[in-house]
Amino acid sequence: KQTILQLAVMGKLVPQNPNDEPASELLKKIEAEKKKLIAEGKLKKKKPLPEITEEEKLFELPEGWEWSRLGFISEIKGGKRLPKGHSFSPYETPYIYIQVTNMKNGTIIDNDIKYITEQTKREISNYIISKDDLYITIAGTIGGVGIVPKYFDGMNLTENAAKICFYQVDKEWLQKTLSAKYIQEQFTEKTNQLAQPKLALHRIASSCLAVPPLEEQFRIIAKVDELMSLCDQLKERIIATQELKVKLADAVVAGAVI
Repeated sequence: KQTILQLAVMGKLVPQNPNDEPASELLKKIEAEKKKLIAEGKLKKKKPLPEITEEEKLFELPEGWEWSRLGFISEIKGGKRLPKGHSFSPYETPYIYIQVTNMKNGTIIDNDIKYITEQTKREISNYIISKDDLYITIAGTIGGVGIVPKYFDGMNLTENAAKICFYQVDKEWLQKTLSAKYIQEQFTEKTNQLAQPKLALHRIASSCLAVPPLEEQFRIIAKVDELMSLCDQLKERIIATQELKVKLADAVVAGAVI
């Protein structure tokens, strides 16, 4: 599966279409949208990200693709720990506090959900995540990236994770790309190796990724999903074959004993 992802994010899984609008135009649209949001006071103007060096370009891009930093095509925003003197609610409330332990397999699971009270919710109300965002784990488990199910839309986010609010790219393509080996290796290199390793938000933003045309992003995801499904079917067959071999061996042994 990792090989499939790596080929996908390098542009080697589906053919390029010369009729696709190139990624350079997509990046221009993203830049224009950000400028508009800044002018409207909806986005703070930030220090420009550094130019991508030749050493950071890890492979040759297909026609129509462009290198970008994650912080150019998205905003990275952190979660929040419970305020001092506050604790989890002993009973279920409408306010879920999403922890890293709930973030698994590219999604959020509802095992052992923690809740907070309305008062706690008010105090950390700015630290929520949307179904339109991606999450990324930054402490404990480093670099886990996933999609937010509708059930968790608008819920509070732990300080050990961040949200990725992206512009004009496909959500599933971005999630798959950030889970690929060459991106994960960047996260590992950028992790602060202290007693409690933590991936800083500005280091996430500085990560480099290869951006394909939007139409190709859709084709990549369709192909990845198809191949991943085949991998799952193959795994099931291998397990079934192994179980059959064990049963046959047990039967032979039992027959020999008799």
